[in-house]
Formats: sequence, structure tokens, C-alpha cells
Amino acid sequence: MKPPLWPLTAATLILILFAASAAPLAAETKLPIKVGVITPMTGEFASWGEGIRRSIELFTKSRTGTFSFVFEDEGNCQAKEAVSAYRKLSAQGIHFMILGCLSGTKAILPIAKKDSVLLFSAGLLDDEVFKQTDQLINLATQISTESISLAQRVHARGLDRVAIIHWIDDFANEFATTLAKALTRNGISVVANEGVDPKERDYRSLLIRLKKSNPGAICFNIGQDQQEILLRQISELGIKVPIFSNYVFENPAALKMAALASEVEYSFPVGSAEGATAKETFDQEYTSHFGPGNTPTPNSYFVWDGLLLLENARAKCGSTDPSCVANYFRSVEQFSGVSGIVSFHADGSSDRPYGIKKVVNNQFVWLAPAPAH
Repeated sequence: MKPPLWPLTAATLILILFAASAAPLAAETKLPIKVGVITPMTGEFASWGEGIRRSIELFTKSRTGTFSFVFEDEGNCQAKEAVSAYRKLSAQGIHFMILGCLSGTKAILPIAKKDSVLLFSAGLLDDEVFKQTDQLINLATQISTESISLAQRVHARGLDRVAIIHWIDDFANEFATTLAKALTRNGISVVANEGVDPKERDYRSLLIRLKKSNPGAICFNIGQDQQEILLRQISELGIKVPIFSNYVFENPAALKMAALASEVEYSFPVGSAEGATAKETFDQEYTSHFGPGNTPTPNSYFVWDGLLLLENARAKCGSTDPSCVANYFRSVEQFSGVSGIVSFHADGSSDRPYGIKKVVNNQFVWLAPAPAH
């Protein structure tokens, strides 16, 4: 009598089912991850967005076939443009997106939540956005983190009366709000907190009014094109007080301001990777690829490290499931990359140290680096 066939049949069936389920996974892990990128490609912050795009270009060159990128422009950090760009990318079935400006990120959040799209921010965020979704990972850091560092510098300088000038937009409004709170906690009086239209080019009336409040220092956050105008008008009106800004001050245009730029101290992410082989190699490749005088921005480093972590997440998850990838990022502590050391929290926010820089002899130099952690 022949033995029953069911044991062989069952075993064969199990193998067939396993092979069928494993085959798509194997194929998925080999296919490039399609990533959408929404940054300023035109307008006031185009050079900032260009630093992000260039970092992605280098990454693509060094890792052929790992990712494919689709770029969309959000103009001058315009929420409406960002949402339009998001819809174009989402229509292509893209479930991972790198975002630039805070205003666009806030506008996209509720839509991305419905679409199960995982968002990565290459720019600073406010603290409230992390309460709205679990589908947001901050590759940079929070605006409040930088504000605290800048307030500590003002306090260390022994200054006790500060006037704040900022653009009227989501990012600059949050910067002004968190900076005012941080200054107050350090015992510093905020004698003025003035918002200005991004289209404004004449600040003299505002400055004359501020001068009457007798500030001991001025902190500003406005667009790159307006920074020189503001500094020149401060000088022309004979306002001689320490001047502070944040990390957006560091851009090629600042080096063209000569003596005007040397009056400004500004907060900046501390790259604890300085001197590390990986960062030196990245810097060399960046300048070699894009030409002399072109150097990475902080966001170039943020995005590069974020893509490294996305690679790791895919390998760990064995797939590109957005939920698994998000959980991987949230579990990362003390990751050391070209941007220095970064840690992620359970809500998707991140930690980075900040220090203070200044323009000296036509170069950006450190005055008070924060200790690496």
C-alpha cells in the first residue's frame, strides 16, 4: 500500500506559499525607493533649496539604483505651492517625501496623514507639528532649540534689553516667539517684537521707532536678500548695538557684505563631525562636483544623513513600509554622520547642539561652539 500523499503535498504547498510571499519582498528591497522632494527652487530661498538638491544629487551619484527622486518647487516658501507639489507627487504613488519650508510642511501634514505618506523635514520645525501626526521625521531640528542657544549667547554677552525684527511668515513668527520666551527665561527684556512684510525693503521708520526704545541688542530673522538692506540702514541711522541672527544668515551673500556682516553673531548647528573622514570626503566631493566656492549647507548634511538612515531603515524593515521606516527613525539615538550627532525622539523630533558663529576676514568662523553630545 502506498503512503498517503498529503504530507508531501502540504510541505510542498508551504514552500510554494513562502516562495510566493518572499518573492515580492525580495524584489521590493532591490527596487529604488521613489522619494519626492519639495523645496524652494525659485524665489528668496532658492539657494537654500539648492543645497538640499545638490546633496541629493551627490547621494544619487554615489549609490546608483538605491533611490529615485522627483523634485517639485514650493517657490518662496509658499504653502499653496507646496500643497500643489505634494498632490503631484502623491498622484505618482510616492510614499516618502523630503520637505523644505515650515509653512509648506504644516499645510501638507493633514493630507499626508490621510495618504499614509512619511514626511522628512530638511528645515527647522516648530514644536506643535509633532502633536498633529506620527508621520513626520525631523532631519534638522526644532526652531525652539536654536532660539534657546541664541538667547543663551545674548545672556552671556551681558545684554538685558533686546529688540526682535522678523518676517511675517510661519518660520520667522515661530523663531520670534520662541526667542522671546527664551530671552525672558534668561532675565532679558524684549523691548520690541516687530514683524515685517517679506516684500519690505525700507526699514528706516521701524528702526527709528526701535531706537527710541533703547535696545541693548537687535535680533533679526528676515530673507537673505533683505539682510544687507537692514544692516546698512542700521548703520546709517547710527544704531550701534550688538546684532544677532540665526543660521539662515550663513549664505554666500553674507560674505559679500564685508564689514556689515562682521557685525552679526548668529546661531548655527554644531557639526561634531568636523575633522571626521566621512565629512571631509563629503565636503571635497561636494566642491569638486559643483565647483570652487560651493560648500555644503547644514541642510545638505541633514539630508545626506537622513538618506543614509533611510537606507538602514529599509534594510532593517525588509521593505519600504512607511510605518516601519518611521519606527526605525524614532528608535535612533546618537547617530553620527556628516552633520554630526543627532538623536530622534518618539514623536519624530530631533536633537542637535548649536553654537555661535561670525564673519571674520570674509570667512564664517566659530565663536562659541556648543559641546558635542
